Amino acid sequence: TPVLLRTRIAALAARPPQIVLSHAAEPELAPSPPRRGDVGIRWLRYAGAAVILLFVGIMVGRESWRHGPPPPPRVSASAIPASMVSHASRVHADCSRLASRLHSAGFPRNLGTLADDVEQDLRSTRPYPDLSPIGFRYVGAGPCGDPLANTVHLLYRSLVADSASAVSLFVQRYTDQFPLQAGRVYSVSTAESPFPMLAWRSDRVVYFLVADDEKTVQQALSLIRADESGAPKRPGATTTATDPASRS
Repeated sequence: TPVLLRTRIAALAARPPQIVLSHAAEPELAPSPPRRGDVGIRWLRYAGAAVILLFVGIMVGRESWRHGPPPPPRVSASAIPASMVSHASRVHADCSRLASRLHSAGFPRNLGTLADDVEQDLRSTRPYPDLSPIGFRYVGAGPCGDPLANTVHLLYRSLVADSASAVSLFVQRYTDQFPLQAGRVYSVSTAESPFPMLAWRSDRVVYFLVADDEKTVQQALSLIRADESGAPKRPGATTTATDPASRS
């Protein structure tokens, strides 16, 4: 009937419209190419990170250079007898302050070719290293007694007037008496040692280096090892020194 038709039309008109969206019908948007400004900003970030890493590397390198190389490995107490370390320290302390004539005997003849072996190790015509670049002059050499038997003490004194600073280098023939690896430097100072002491050996000779402080012993070591390797010394180094009697 007309009345019923009008009623249905009014009910349909009163309902809210229903819109159904299909995802398949949605258009796909292609990614837009990066803008030139975005690319520049990205490269600036990469460059900034690289600069920071470079700066950190430089600072770490500077700190490592300033503090010097790491200390040499320590040797166990059983490797080098404590009595020998303490006696070498005492000889260094006593002889560095006694008359120079006590070190005029040179290398004893009973030690055979020890002087020649040292010369070969140092690539030198003298059986002692030149420490004048770090301010120490060679005084002379003399034999030592027990427990440093068959050992020669090479003594150096400071070139500074009225200075009591000294450097000692003890040398003895290598006969497999210590478990030291050839060419490797060892720190053999004990907790009771008043002076820093380093040790190393070649195929022929064992060396014990003693100085009044850590800086001096490291500087002396650098010069001696440079002589052994034939490496050039630092600029300003001199190879001319007073040559007292070095052999008996």
